[in-house]
Amino acid sequence: RPDLSFFVGDSDGTGEGYQLEGVDKAFAENVGRLRNVEMKFYTPKEYFGDSNLDLRKLTLSNSTSPSRPIVPKRATLERASLLGGYLAHPLLLVLVGVQGSGKSTFCKSLG
Repeated sequence: RPDLSFFVGDSDGTGEGYQLEGVDKAFAENVGRLRNVEMKFYTPKEYFGDSNLDLRKLTLSNSTSPSRPIVPKRATLERASLLGGYLAHPLLLVLVGVQGSGKSTFCKSLG
């Protein structure tokens, strides 16, 4: 149901850099307008709570696992397709991860 939809993004028109542009909030407003509903918008802090970067760094430094996860071969091929510009079909890319995990940086690398 569209009236129960919401969007979480960090570009809300406050902060610095791209966050100041408010593109995530504008996206939610535009989708809501197209669907004739109010698309609720939340920042990551509002929806997920405070980010504890120090705790995550400590957890990673105390971990015996590799600092970078093993990337599946399929994901590597898709990334090469995206970055190389030779993707032959449309692709819906949904990026999920904690704050600071590199989602926006990855998207910027796509051009």
